[in-house]
Amino acid sequence: MQYFLFGLLALGLAMLAIRTFSQANPAVLARRMQLAAGWGALALAVVVAIRGTLAWRGVRYTAMG
Repeated sequence: MQYFLFGLLALGLAMLAIRTFSQANPAVLARRMQLAAGWGALALAVVVAIRGTLAWRGVRYTAMG
């Protein structure tokens, strides 16, 4: 029963998100997607810099040398 309720909740949230997306202003949606992509790229860069897991051709570079 628990999985059924979670499935109904997920379905309801997906339907709400799809309706909101389809009724959105394209210009506003494009601007928000650009902002989200920029923040996502920045967050990824911070995570990679903190963990020091930038690998290039099998050579591992770390932040500490």
